[in-house]
Amino acid sequence: MKFKKSTNVMPKKEISGEGSKAMVFEQEIKNQYLPLDKTIKFYIFEVYEDTMNINDVLMRIFSSLADSVQNRQNNVVYLVKYAAEMAVGKAPDFDNNKYFAGTYDPTYLLRSLKYTSEELTGKISHKNCDLHPENPLTKELKKLDQLRNRLSKDINNLDFAEIYQMFIDDWDCYKDCQYTYKVLMELQKLQNDADYPDDKHSLCQVLLKAFWRSDQ
Repeated sequence: MKFKKSTNVMPKKEISGEGSKAMVFEQEIKNQYLPLDKTIKFYIFEVYEDTMNINDVLMRIFSSLADSVQNRQNNVVYLVKYAAEMAVGKAPDFDNNKYFAGTYDPTYLLRSLKYTSEELTGKISHKNCDLHPENPLTKELKKLDQLRNRLSKDINNLDFAEIYQMFIDDWDCYKDCQYTYKVLMELQKLQNDADYPDDKHSLCQVLLKAFWRSDQ
């Protein structure tokens, strides 16, 4: 990752007084060494200030990505990989779910998987691809539909690693689908809020890697 060297000169009227100097210096740091996106900057500071746990940050970023086409970059896969690492060894928390004040409603996840499937179908149609079994989109569509049908029969078959890996292995197929990020958001809702200082540092590093743009 390359950082730009600032050539800006701070206006004298902005740096009178120690408080003002600190504020201007903080703003310079934000501008030079954090991603341009204000939402991502916000979450990095929230993590370090202990106002949000990792699960909440991941959930909200995935929710934001579902509505923000400009941030859906190849590098976002680093964030998906990080979420997958955080989920290792964890079982879905269907009961006492804080986001639902009780038992988690699997309809949200199943519906997001269904709409992701429809988005892949739309891609195939838009690109005039045939349904040849070796077509990458066709292969992903089949894999996704098999997963969705299995979970529809028994949500207890949910395996975090399986879904994360499916996205990671063929990120090019999924990165532009709005409901990919809805699925990822639902996966975060199903995890406990285990949180550790080292994880917070690594999350911020991943956010920088995932959202730093070459035009900064």
